[in-house]
Amino acid sequence: MDVPSVKEIIKALTLKYHYSVRGGEWILIQELRIGTGYARGAERSIDFWALNCYPSKGHLAISYEIKRSRGDFLRDLKKANVKHRGAKAYSDEFYYVAPHGMIKVEELPKWAGLITIRDIGGILTVKKVHKPDPRTKNEPKWGLICSILRRRDRISG
Repeated sequence: MDVPSVKEIIKALTLKYHYSVRGGEWILIQELRIGTGYARGAERSIDFWALNCYPSKGHLAISYEIKRSRGDFLRDLKKANVKHRGAKAYSDEFYYVAPHGMIKVEELPKWAGLITIRDIGGILTVKKVHKPDPRTKNEPKWGLICSILRRRDRISG
């Protein structure tokens, strides 16, 4: 099996939320920058971000970091606390998304979960393998809100 492209993986993640997006429960954003400008990590981005719109579900926010190669994942681990600071700050859950078998659960930081992608009969399937330790997200700052509005062309929901 060929490694799926980032675009294919984002499509598979989007399909995971398909019915609840149509109902207005979730907002999905690709390549969400943490803020505007380039100061203090604002240029860092989240590959895929899902925000639940229902107060009854605590406005659950989930960040996804897509990895297509083992080497990319291993490089990421060396600087993960800095690289993913914003993604962790503005999400309740953080997941690495990778082809099945590429990442071992025991390699994950405690704050990260794992979702694997498999090609089954030409259809990419998404499976949660490991859930991260729970934590509470920060309130959004204006830089993040402006970034969300700038990405409205990449929002599903």
